[in-house]
Amino acid sequence: MRNTGRGHFPHNSGHVFQQQQNLKPIYNQYRVLKTRSENARYDLQQFSPAEVRTLISMELEGVKSHILRVSQKP
Repeated sequence: MRNTGRGHFPHNSGHVFQQQQNLKPIYNQYRVLKTRSENARYDLQQFSPAEVRTLISMELEGVKSHILRVSQKP
């Protein structure tokens, strides 16, 4: 898939969150992770080990647990 700009691919991830009601609770956590990822990738922003641990514990773990929970529902 060709990158069309700073973190913008032909698909719109916000659109996915609008269509998938079960993903709405994690949208804010997803946006934090996406923004921080883009900052690191395109702006070469560096993170301290403490910042990485915080992102993992506060954002990534929340997304992960939500996805696991909704994917196990019948």
